Amino acid sequence: MTVSAPALELAYAGEVHSLSPAQFFIVGRTSVADLRIDLPIVSRRHLVIGYKNGWFIEDLGSHNGVFVDGHRIERIALTGATSVRLGNARTGPLLELVPDAASVSVATTRQLTPQEFGEMLRTVEAPPQLAEILSYAGAAMTFASDVPGVPAVATAGHGGGPGSYAGGLEVRRLGFTVEGGKQLLRDVTFDAGRGTLTAIVGPSGAGKSTFARAVSGLTRPSGGQVMFDGVDVHAEYDRAKSMIGMVPQEDVIHGQLTLLRALRYAARLRLGSGMSAAEREGHVQRALAQLDLEAHVNTRISKLSGGQRKRASVALELLTEPAFLILDEPTSGLDPALDRQLMAEFRALADGGRTVLTITHSVACLDVCDQVLVLVPGGAPAFIGSEAGAFAYFGTTDWSNIFDLLKNDPQGCADRWLASVEARALAVEHALKPAQAVAAPAPVPTTNRFVQFMTLMQRQLSLMVADRGYTAFLIALPFVIGLLPLVVPGETGLTRVQQAKDAQEPQMILTLLTIGAIFMGISMSIRDLVGERSIYARERAVGLSTSAYLAAKIVVYNLLGLFGAIVIVTVSGLLKDAPTGEGVLGLGARVELTIGIAVTISIGVLIGLLLSALVSSQNQVMPVLIVVLMVQMVLNGGLIPLVDSGFLNWVSMTVPARWSMAMGAVSVDMHHLLSIANDLERAGAANSMPDLDPMWNPSALRWWLAACVLSVMAALMVVATWWRTRTR
Repeated sequence: MTVSAPALELAYAGEVHSLSPAQFFIVGRTSVADLRIDLPIVSRRHLVIGYKNGWFIEDLGSHNGVFVDGHRIERIALTGATSVRLGNARTGPLLELVPDAASVSVATTRQLTPQEFGEMLRTVEAPPQLAEILSYAGAAMTFASDVPGVPAVATAGHGGGPGSYAGGLEVRRLGFTVEGGKQLLRDVTFDAGRGTLTAIVGPSGAGKSTFARAVSGLTRPSGGQVMFDGVDVHAEYDRAKSMIGMVPQEDVIHGQLTLLRALRYAARLRLGSGMSAAEREGHVQRALAQLDLEAHVNTRISKLSGGQRKRASVALELLTEPAFLILDEPTSGLDPALDRQLMAEFRALADGGRTVLTITHSVACLDVCDQVLVLVPGGAPAFIGSEAGAFAYFGTTDWSNIFDLLKNDPQGCADRWLASVEARALAVEHALKPAQAVAAPAPVPTTNRFVQFMTLMQRQLSLMVADRGYTAFLIALPFVIGLLPLVVPGETGLTRVQQAKDAQEPQMILTLLTIGAIFMGISMSIRDLVGERSIYARERAVGLSTSAYLAAKIVVYNLLGLFGAIVIVTVSGLLKDAPTGEGVLGLGARVELTIGIAVTISIGVLIGLLLSALVSSQNQVMPVLIVVLMVQMVLNGGLIPLVDSGFLNWVSMTVPARWSMAMGAVSVDMHHLLSIANDLERAGAANSMPDLDPMWNPSALRWWLAACVLSVMAALMVVATWWRTRTR
């Protein structure tokens, strides 16, 4: 198209800009505006200056308005020199606009931009006019689109390149179907450029959270494509994930830690091993500053307000400085004031050049968004555009009425949108849009697994120390277990039985210590993985190694278990005589008993971690804990004789406590301690003597057999826990 038009000069703050009729000129506070005026009364996209059969200015829906000669205007033609004020009729920033009085012709040949083309298409009243408009735009057209009435357009000369690349999100025909053919998302197509804030709204069941997970790459859709900055989010996820920040509905940050400590640990896990400590600290401080959290760095996260905790979760994602930020229900449960505050901060994040998507049920602050994607139950689009456009399209300014309409007639709303002029305009805009140039590959941060392991160990210890109640429990528990032998009558302890009335004392003491050790191990870890599930899922998505994650927990808990075993044996030895023999390994019976108790606690830790990986919620933890402990108590061989129990004896071989009990019994020489059985038999009291378990026969072979069986069980539990944690 050839445009011949007078030039126009814009003067502001001593600077003069010469405007060409070949493009629209945006004035606003956003960094991507052609003229940026960074003042609070200026909206992000405040004013557009353009040429269409003459120069004009148009208010882009600004909060504070555009004023000419003291009057607020929406759109006027420029017929001569014009003074324009933004935001305030008397004191707002002043723009001087002067069309060239000489009417010097400026000839330029160009094709219409997709935005201009979309505006033209919105005027279409009859389908035959499409061919005329496309011809005018210099475009070739076919009617091969899957949507009736929406042309599939191909144009020459619209290829991407450094000059045309703007970046951002492109979603094309996104769909997600679950088993049974139920559709959670259906043919969602829209764009969100850099510097924009988009809200995803709709009634319950509209697939908003599913949409968030799909565009973030966490869930692979059934159909369609998601591109960001020219990178296919699903086909190239390892590359794309470094550009994406995802804030799920749950807080993904440990409440026991202070804000600064939590961010520093996250920075060490996410920012790569090649980054220096000073550089990581710089990322932390920038994230804090962007969310205005500097005053709360030494506050425990659990003590922050709801809005502050959500901002802390956002700060966690900003550590990697993502270009694409997704927030799933970030204002859920917050009062209207906090809702508005958070949305203003998300607006500021978008103005910094990011693409920001927020999934929300709150519709009070949609005016700060560039566009709103409205979904019906079933995940199909019902509208895409500004909030003001949505009000005009649905014929009401009440979102509750709009949601009622979407719920009552979801298919009708989806069909109406597909047939609308607005949808056809967007479809052609998408078709004419220049191909995105692939963003220059940014180095993907890689963190050494050993570095992750060490960081996670430190964080685990910090979490324990920060939780004072839990710390007190862990310190007190081995002392309590060590006191359990007090309930066993007798004065023999774990030394040689001298009297018939003390015949069962050693066996009962060892049984109590074994059961107590198993309980200690399970109770330390059974709430761990299920309690951190949302945190782990997010960290896993950005590169956390599952192996390093589990290894750090196992090592920390085993170190605590070793300390606990020493305390248990020491305390019990002060109350009841400790074993005095050399043991089967030559280390001394007391040392070998300590090793056996430590192994028992370690096995308990692994049982707890496996159960924590298997349960669906923390509410299931206590019932499972009780059942597992009952099994360990009944089938360890110390309370109920199992030697002649046939099937029950074989079942007990699969129970870890059966083998850990055997390790302890072999070490303290339980058979020798119970040698008084011969005397009891001669006295006619053999029926009161418990059967001697052959697994307790004192020999190094028996001890190593029990140790090997427990090692195999431990390995199987670790693999099962790793697999379940990784694939849940």
